[in-house]
Amino acid sequence: MAEAKARGVIFDIGHGLGSFNFAAARKCLDAGLVADCISTDIYNLNINGPVYDLPTTMSKMLYLGMSFDDVLLRSTSNPARVVGRIEGLGTLRAGGPADVTLLALEDGEFRLVDSQKNEVTAKQRIVSRLTICRGRRLVAPV
Repeated sequence: MAEAKARGVIFDIGHGLGSFNFAAARKCLDAGLVADCISTDIYNLNINGPVYDLPTTMSKMLYLGMSFDDVLLRSTSNPARVVGRIEGLGTLRAGGPADVTLLALEDGEFRLVDSQKNEVTAKQRIVSRLTICRGRRLVAPV
């Protein structure tokens, strides 16, 4: 992975049904091998676990020791830069797309599960309080 990173390969967590493991992720982080982007491979078979949503995947990386700022950078600005489709995507600036998510960092005890059903208890989690996409508030279906 280090050699590939040195060649400019961009790495993404891409948490899916079978592709995220706490122990493997911890080994990478301990070795200084940090993914450039944090995303989900979310679809109908993993939305009810173990992926759930992007804030849950972000919380898993926070649990593993990444700072909130680093998790946020790798979930917003870095992926937007890599995709490079829309000017200003991944930023909060005048004239940019009005895509904004209001996140909260909650303290407590929160169960997190990886793709192999290994469970951990996190002391913090990231949750979405509000999402605005293209200037309109998104409301989750009930």
